[in-house]
Parts: sequence; structure tokens; C-alpha cells
Amino acid sequence: MLSLLVILKGITTMRKIFVLLALILFTLVIPTGVVHASSGITIDGNFDDWKNQPVQKWTTDHFTYHDVGFTTDDKNVYVYVSMAPGNPGNYKVMQPSGYQITINNHTYDLTLHLYDKLWSLQPGEGGRFSADVWDRTKNHDEYLNNAGYILREKEADGRGNDVMEVAIPIKTFGDDVNQSSTFTLKNTNLGTDEITTSGASTAPYALAAIGAIFAAGGLVIYRRQQRQKQVVVNEN
Repeated sequence: MLSLLVILKGITTMRKIFVLLALILFTLVIPTGVVHASSGITIDGNFDDWKNQPVQKWTTDHFTYHDVGFTTDDKNVYVYVSMAPGNPGNYKVMQPSGYQITINNHTYDLTLHLYDKLWSLQPGEGGRFSADVWDRTKNHDEYLNNAGYILREKEADGRGNDVMEVAIPIKTFGDDVNQSSTFTLKNTNLGTDEITTSGASTAPYALAAIGAIFAAGGLVIYRRQQRQKQVVVNEN
């Protein structure tokens, strides 16, 4: 506060207003931990960061249960699947297709590019994979390079259980995303359930817009004052 008073000391009232508005703009557009929410998910094959996220048990036969997680933040939409952790069933190979993400009644199809891995991975092995997101409304496909990670976890009986996580950039969904958006995930290959999560925050953009309005207003006032001073000088 003291430094601000030193800056403002000795300059005209209108210039003070302009400086204050410019400082407001600068403050609003600086990224902060409060404005930019983060899910804490990292696509790295370490799935511990899903322990505090929404994860459900899905099943098609009430025998094999799949762990399915779904969450979002300001940057990405995240999907997590563990095919049959600790389950005696045989449906342990990752399901690569059938994922439907619905946003404001618009549906997108997520397909995982796993065909080179599903039959080659050994228990304990893993690697990154790419994915596709198909926009049914616009008939547009978005390719996501190295967007996910799959691990064939080695279980106590020596078999492998496939676990994957994938991040889809928010920008993939274009203008469907706003502050009130809800995201719903389903895959009938894994069960009849759905997971719904809240949309990404638009706060950073709103604050930046407000700051820009303040700064533009201050500039208009400052220039008007300068013109008025010029008229007075010319009249004298």
C-alpha cells in the first residue's frame, strides 16, 4: 500500500484513476490458485491421484465389476478405468471404445487407440496411448496424441488387470463448455450406470474481461481530460 501511495504521489487525479485501473487489470489477469482449479490428476500411470476422485463400480453381469472414474478441471476432462481389480472374472482387458461424454445435450464419442497394446502388454508393463474424440453434432474428429496411459497391473495370481487414465483438453469441446456445464460419462460395454461431474470454471476469462473494461474506461477518461486541457491552452 505504501509503495502504491509513493507511485501516485505528485500525479494528477485523472492519471491516478488511470494508474489504479491499470493495476486492477494487472491483478485480475494474473493466474492464481483460487481462480484456476486443478483436479490434481497427472497422466503418468500412477493412479493414486484417483483415490479422492469420483469413482464408481460398474457391471454388466453383477459378477465382474469395473472401477470407472470421471472428473474435470479448468484444463481437461479425465477418464479412469480399472477393468476388474481383484476380481476373479476374466474381463480384465481394457475396453477401448463405447465411451460417451455428453455436455449440454451434445454427445462426444471417446475411442482409445490401444489395439497395438491390448494383445502385447505383459503383466507389469504399460505405456502411453493416443485417442480420438468424435463430435456427433459437428461431425468432427479430434485426435489426441499421447493423451492417456495404460498399465497392465500384475495381480497376486499372476494375471494382468488393465488400468488406464486419459485427459481430454477442455478446448476439444469448443463452445459447449461454460460455467454451468455438466459432463456425463457412460459406456454400455461396462455397465448401465453414468457419472456426472460439474463443468469447468470460466472465471479467469470473466475476470480478464472485467479488468479490460476497467482499463479501457480509464484510458477514455484520461484522453478526454487531456483534450480538455489542450482546449483550455488554445483558448488562452
